[in-house]
Amino acid sequence: MAPKKRAFKKKTAHKKRPATSDSAPRGATTPLHAAARTGDAAAITELLQTKPDINARDEHARTPLHLAAWAGQTAALETLVKAGADVALGAVDGMTALHFAAKKGADCVACLLAAGAPLDAACERTGKTPLHIAAAAANGPVIAALINAGANRALKTRKGESARDLVKDNAELVALFRAAHAAPAAPPPAEAAAAPETTEPTSFGDDGEDEEDAFI
Repeated sequence: MAPKKRAFKKKTAHKKRPATSDSAPRGATTPLHAAARTGDAAAITELLQTKPDINARDEHARTPLHLAAWAGQTAALETLVKAGADVALGAVDGMTALHFAAKKGADCVACLLAAGAPLDAACERTGKTPLHIAAAAANGPVIAALINAGANRALKTRKGESARDLVKDNAELVALFRAAHAAPAAPPPAEAAAAPETTEPTSFGDDGEDEEDAFI
Protein backbone atom coordinates (compact mmCIF):
# COMPACT_ATOMS: atom_id res chain seq x y z
CA MET A 1 0.00 0.00 0.00
CA ALA A 2 1.35 3.38 -0.98
CA PRO A 3 2.29 5.64 1.95
CA LYS A 4 -0.12 8.43 2.75
CA LYS A 5 0.93 11.88 1.68
CA ARG A 6 1.44 14.34 4.53
CA ALA A 7 -0.80 17.32 4.41
CA PHE A 8 0.97 20.63 4.82
CA LYS A 9 -0.83 23.69 6.02
CA LYS A 10 -0.31 26.70 3.88
CA LYS A 11 1.72 29.26 5.74
CA THR A 12 0.10 32.62 6.11
CA ALA A 13 1.97 35.85 6.47
CA HIS A 14 2.20 37.08 10.02
CA LYS A 15 0.04 40.11 10.45
CA LYS A 16 1.81 42.95 12.08
CA ARG A 17 0.08 45.61 14.07
CA PRO A 18 -0.14 48.84 12.13
CA ALA A 19 2.64 51.17 13.15
CA THR A 20 1.69 54.45 14.68
CA SER A 21 3.80 57.56 14.90
CA ASP A 22 2.49 58.45 18.35
CA SER A 23 1.94 55.16 20.17
CA ALA A 24 1.27 55.43 23.88
CA PRO A 25 4.05 54.60 26.31
CA ARG A 26 3.51 51.49 28.39
CA GLY A 27 4.00 50.91 32.08
CA ALA A 28 1.46 53.15 33.79
CA THR A 29 1.80 51.37 37.10
CA THR A 30 -0.42 53.48 39.37
CA PRO A 31 -3.91 54.96 39.04
CA LEU A 32 -2.28 58.39 39.13
CA HIS A 33 -0.18 57.52 36.08
CA ALA A 34 -3.27 56.33 34.22
CA ALA A 35 -5.28 59.45 35.08
CA ALA A 36 -2.39 61.71 34.06
CA ARG A 37 -1.97 59.96 30.74
CA THR A 38 -5.66 60.23 29.87
CA GLY A 39 -5.96 63.80 31.15
CA ASP A 40 -8.51 63.07 33.86
CA ALA A 41 -7.85 66.05 36.13
CA ALA A 42 -10.90 65.26 38.31
CA ALA A 43 -9.61 61.74 38.96
CA ILE A 44 -6.16 63.13 39.79
CA THR A 45 -7.69 65.52 42.33
CA GLU A 46 -9.63 62.66 43.92
CA LEU A 47 -6.61 60.35 43.99
CA LEU A 48 -4.43 63.01 45.57
CA GLN A 49 -6.78 63.10 48.56
CA THR A 50 -5.43 59.67 49.54
CA LYS A 51 -1.87 61.10 49.71
CA PRO A 52 -0.19 58.87 47.09
CA ASP A 53 3.40 59.42 46.01
CA ILE A 54 2.89 62.13 43.40
CA ASN A 55 6.35 61.41 41.99
CA ALA A 56 5.94 57.63 41.80
CA ARG A 57 7.90 55.97 38.98
CA ASP A 58 6.71 53.49 36.40
CA GLU A 59 8.96 50.86 34.79
CA HIS A 60 10.60 53.54 32.67
CA ALA A 61 11.16 55.88 35.63
CA ARG A 62 8.37 58.18 34.44
CA THR A 63 6.26 60.06 36.93
CA PRO A 64 2.59 60.97 36.36
CA LEU A 65 3.81 64.45 35.37
CA HIS A 66 5.95 62.95 32.60
CA LEU A 67 2.95 61.12 31.15
CA ALA A 68 0.71 64.18 31.33
CA ALA A 69 3.38 66.19 29.52
CA TRP A 70 3.95 63.44 26.94
CA ALA A 71 0.22 63.29 26.18
CA GLY A 72 -0.20 67.07 26.10
CA GLN A 73 -2.82 66.92 28.87
CA THR A 74 -2.67 70.51 30.11
CA ALA A 75 -5.37 70.30 32.78
CA ALA A 76 -3.86 67.13 34.27
CA LEU A 77 -0.38 68.64 34.15
CA GLU A 78 -1.52 71.84 35.86
CA THR A 79 -3.26 69.84 38.58
CA LEU A 80 -0.10 67.83 39.27
CA VAL A 81 2.12 70.92 39.28
CA LYS A 82 -0.17 72.74 41.71
CA ALA A 83 -0.13 69.66 43.95
CA GLY A 84 3.67 69.75 44.13
CA ALA A 85 4.88 67.36 41.42
CA ASP A 86 8.62 67.70 40.87
CA VAL A 87 9.12 69.40 37.50
CA ALA A 88 12.88 68.73 37.49
CA LEU A 89 12.90 64.93 37.73
CA GLY A 90 14.22 62.97 34.77
CA ALA A 91 12.93 59.66 33.49
CA VAL A 92 15.04 57.08 31.65
CA ASP A 93 17.75 58.90 29.67
CA GLY A 94 17.22 61.97 31.84
CA MET A 95 14.18 63.22 29.95
CA THR A 96 12.26 65.75 32.01
CA ALA A 97 8.61 66.71 31.73
CA LEU A 98 9.71 69.71 29.64
CA HIS A 99 11.39 67.35 27.16
CA PHE A 100 8.15 65.41 26.78
CA ALA A 101 6.05 68.56 26.51
CA ALA A 102 8.31 70.10 23.86
CA LYS A 103 6.64 68.00 21.16
CA LYS A 104 3.18 69.05 22.25
CA GLY A 105 1.36 72.34 22.75
CA ALA A 106 2.81 75.48 24.25
CA ASP A 107 0.31 75.45 27.14
CA CYS A 108 2.02 72.53 28.89
CA VAL A 109 5.40 74.13 28.25
CA ALA A 110 4.24 77.45 29.69
CA CYS A 111 2.96 75.73 32.85
CA LEU A 112 6.25 73.88 33.36
CA LEU A 113 8.33 76.99 32.74
CA ALA A 114 6.27 78.94 35.26
CA ALA A 115 6.90 76.16 37.78
CA GLY A 116 10.67 76.38 37.30
CA ALA A 117 11.35 73.40 35.04
CA PRO A 118 15.04 73.24 34.01
CA LEU A 119 15.36 74.85 30.59
CA ASP A 120 18.60 73.31 29.42
CA ALA A 121 18.51 69.81 30.89
CA ALA A 122 20.08 67.40 28.40
CA CYS A 123 19.19 63.78 27.67
CA GLU A 124 22.01 61.47 28.68
CA ARG A 125 22.13 59.46 25.45
CA THR A 126 21.44 62.11 22.81
CA GLY A 127 22.38 65.31 24.61
CA LYS A 128 19.13 66.92 23.44
CA THR A 129 17.57 69.74 25.44
CA PRO A 130 13.86 70.63 25.24
CA LEU A 131 14.78 73.25 22.61
CA HIS A 132 16.43 70.58 20.44
CA ILE A 133 13.32 68.41 20.68
CA ALA A 134 10.99 71.29 19.82
CA ALA A 135 13.22 72.24 16.88
CA ALA A 136 13.33 68.67 15.55
CA ALA A 137 9.53 68.53 15.82
CA ALA A 138 9.21 71.91 14.02
CA ASN A 139 7.08 73.15 16.91
CA GLY A 140 7.24 76.90 16.38
CA PRO A 141 5.19 78.08 19.39
CA VAL A 142 7.25 75.95 21.76
CA ILE A 143 10.53 77.05 20.17
CA ALA A 144 9.47 80.68 20.68
CA ALA A 145 8.42 80.04 24.29
CA LEU A 146 11.70 78.33 25.16
CA ILE A 147 13.83 81.00 23.47
CA ASN A 148 11.89 83.76 25.20
CA ALA A 149 12.42 81.97 28.51
CA GLY A 150 16.17 82.05 27.95
CA ALA A 151 16.99 78.58 26.61
CA ASN A 152 20.63 78.25 25.58
CA ARG A 153 20.59 78.20 21.77
CA ALA A 154 24.30 77.37 21.55
CA LEU A 155 24.06 73.94 23.17
CA LYS A 156 24.67 70.98 20.88
CA THR A 157 23.55 67.36 20.83
CA ARG A 158 25.89 64.38 20.94
CA LYS A 159 25.93 64.59 17.14
CA GLY A 160 27.10 68.19 17.29
CA GLU A 161 23.81 69.74 16.19
CA SER A 162 22.40 72.95 17.58
CA ALA A 163 18.66 73.60 17.74
CA ARG A 164 19.09 75.98 14.79
CA ASP A 165 20.64 73.11 12.79
CA LEU A 166 17.62 70.91 13.50
CA VAL A 167 15.07 73.31 11.99
CA LYS A 168 17.03 73.01 8.72
CA ASP A 169 15.55 75.20 5.96
CA ASN A 170 12.21 75.97 7.58
CA ALA A 171 12.12 79.73 6.91
CA GLU A 172 9.59 80.50 9.64
CA LEU A 173 11.58 78.70 12.31
CA VAL A 174 14.92 80.04 11.09
CA ALA A 175 13.44 83.51 11.54
CA LEU A 176 12.78 82.77 15.22
CA PHE A 177 16.44 82.02 15.80
CA ARG A 178 17.58 85.02 13.79
CA ALA A 179 15.28 87.31 15.75
CA ALA A 180 16.62 85.94 19.02
CA HIS A 181 20.18 86.43 17.83
CA ALA A 182 19.48 90.03 16.82
CA ALA A 183 17.68 90.92 20.04
CA PRO A 184 19.72 93.20 22.34
CA ALA A 185 21.13 91.57 25.43
CA ALA A 186 19.33 92.29 28.67
CA PRO A 187 21.08 94.86 30.88
CA PRO A 188 22.87 93.42 33.90
CA PRO A 189 20.88 93.60 37.13
CA ALA A 190 21.66 96.49 39.45
CA GLU A 191 23.84 95.60 42.39
CA ALA A 192 21.86 95.24 45.59
CA ALA A 193 22.82 97.28 48.61
CA ALA A 194 24.93 95.39 51.12
CA ALA A 195 22.84 93.88 53.90
CA PRO A 196 23.64 95.00 57.44
CA GLU A 197 25.65 92.54 59.49
CA THR A 198 23.60 90.30 61.72
CA THR A 199 24.13 87.28 63.89
CA GLU A 200 20.74 85.90 62.85
CA PRO A 201 21.09 82.93 60.44
CA THR A 202 18.99 83.12 57.25
CA SER A 203 16.51 80.43 56.27
CA PHE A 204 18.16 80.06 52.82
CA GLY A 205 21.63 78.95 53.80
CA ASP A 206 24.91 80.79 53.43
CA ASP A 207 24.58 81.52 49.71
CA GLY A 208 20.99 82.76 49.87
CA GLU A 209 19.68 80.07 47.55
CA ASP A 210 17.97 76.75 48.08
CA GLU A 211 19.77 73.77 46.61
CA GLU A 212 17.84 72.05 43.88
CA ASP A 213 18.35 68.47 42.86
CA ALA A 214 17.54 68.66 39.14
CA PHE A 215 18.45 65.13 38.07
CA ILE A 216 18.22 61.58 39.31
